[in-house]
Amino acid sequence: MIARSRRVTVAPDQIDDILIQYRASVPPIHAAALGLRQHDILVDRQARTIEIIGLWNSPEAINAIASELEPARAGLWTAFGQPPLLKIFDVADELP
Repeated sequence: MIARSRRVTVAPDQIDDILIQYRASVPPIHAAALGLRQHDILVDRQARTIEIIGLWNSPEAINAIASELEPARAGLWTAFGQPPLLKIFDVADELP
């Protein structure tokens, strides 16, 4: 399993608008994604950060949906005003 994390710092007054834009563009694409196990958005309003975390079965699952997902993400990156920091992890263990 692969975990992908994207974190960005945004102005506090942008957080809700970004979440609205996210909800309108990304979930419909995720609904069709084979291999997406879980997807969460974490918001720390005090620190002004948004972190998007996705758990995928494999890198191939991510690549299979990338051509549809990347344009939606690009719109979010524009809303952020900067590209988020991407981190990719192999999930070494998970709870049953």
